[in-house]
Amino acid sequence: MTDISVYDDSFLNEEQKKQIRAFTQEWWRAHEAGDQAGMDAAHAAAERVRATAGYSGGDGGWEYHELGGGKAGAGGSGGALGQGTPAALESYEPREKAVNDLYDAALGRELAGLKTAYEANVAAVKESREAVPRVFQDEKNDLAAQSAMAERNFDEYAAGTGLASGAKGQARLAMENTRQAGMSALNAQEGAALAEADRQEAELKRAYQDGIAKAVAEGAYERAAALLEEYRKAEESRVSVSQKQADEYFRWRQELTKELEAEAERLRKEAGV
Repeated sequence: MTDISVYDDSFLNEEQKKQIRAFTQEWWRAHEAGDQAGMDAAHAAAERVRATAGYSGGDGGWEYHELGGGKAGAGGSGGALGQGTPAALESYEPREKAVNDLYDAALGRELAGLKTAYEANVAAVKESREAVPRVFQDEKNDLAAQSAMAERNFDEYAAGTGLASGAKGQARLAMENTRQAGMSALNAQEGAALAEADRQEAELKRAYQDGIAKAVAEGAYERAAALLEEYRKAEESRVSVSQKQADEYFRWRQELTKELEAEAERLRKEAGV
């Protein structure tokens, strides 16, 4: 918006109006660049032009404040023309902080849930892993006891039957081989059980990390969509409010024009023109 106010249009000459329009354009350029100093300088320059006609445009440049007198615009008193300028309408502001807070909290809850489940599962796997050596040690002890009993029984049998020493040696060697084979099998099973526990723990860690990545990615997408919706609503509101504000000023300007014409007619009659 680079047009002038109804007061500027009513009380300034064409050269002054041209200057106001130029300073207004400078103000908008500074505003778009985020240059507060430039905005202030452009507003001050426009105010100096208005001051030559004896009034101020207020903070926004759309009001009428008679210099050295009372406020005539924005519903002020003093009996001046054009009292009760339309109040500035507010447009919808995007709720960026509220949206970000909402999704930060949701992500925090989801990540906390993933962590709790992961830690519980890992604890169960570790407990199972720690039990493996105890279980297989019991199996090994039982195998050793059974082997020792078998050897004693065989010795008693050999002594009672007068078994030759060569046969006795071969039999004891066979029993020892059987015991060693049993121990080897138990060791292999124990190793496999420990490896499976390690695999399960690694899989839980991978799934946990994948869950985090998925939660963050989905949350980022949903957050972006929500923020985009906020910006869309804000833009639609800005356009709508700008139109309503323009309509308000147009109606008010029509009323002011009628008042000015009536005042001019009154002055002409008083002057006998």
